[in-house]
Amino acid sequence: MLKYMLTTLVTAGITVATTLIAVDFQQERLIYSIGAPVQLGDLTHQKLRITNKGWSPATNVKIYLDNSRSGSEPQATVEADPPFDLPTPAVATLGGYERLRKNETAVVELTFKGPPLTAAHLSIKSDETIAVQEGSLEAETLATTLLKAVLPKSDTPAGDAVKVNCAAQNP
Repeated sequence: MLKYMLTTLVTAGITVATTLIAVDFQQERLIYSIGAPVQLGDLTHQKLRITNKGWSPATNVKIYLDNSRSGSEPQATVEADPPFDLPTPAVATLGGYERLRKNETAVVELTFKGPPLTAAHLSIKSDETIAVQEGSLEAETLATTLLKAVLPKSDTPAGDAVKVNCAAQNP
C-alpha cells in the first residue's frame, strides 16, 4: 500500500513538473544586457542587446528610455541592427520591433550626452512579457529552477570531479 502511494505521488510530481517545464518552454522570454559605456568627451556610447530566449516569437517589442535622467539630453543617436520596424509615437519610446523570433538578438547602439545607462533607465516590453536583465534571478527559467530544486547539490565543482576522475584513470 505504501509503495503504491509513493509511486503515485512520484508519478504525479513528474507529470506536474513536465507540464510546467513544457508551458514555460513555449513562452517568449526576453533578456537584455547593457554594454560597458565608452566615454568620448561629453558623449557616451553604449550597446543594448535584446534576445528572445523563449520558444514563441515576441511581438510588439518596445524599448522605453527614461529621459528624466539628470544631466542628459533627451535626444540620442540610435543605430539598431536589425532596424526598428515599429512606429514610436510616444516620446519615451526609443524604438521597437514587430517580432523577435526564437534566439533572435537585436543590437541597439546609443550615443548620447550624459551619464551611462543603467537598468533603471530602461524598460523593454512586448505584448506578453517584460524583459529582464541578463544574469538577474528573474532571468532563470522555471525549468532551471525546478532542476536546481530536484538535483542533488555538490560541494565539488564539476570540473574538479572530472580532473580527479581523469587523474585516477591515468596513473
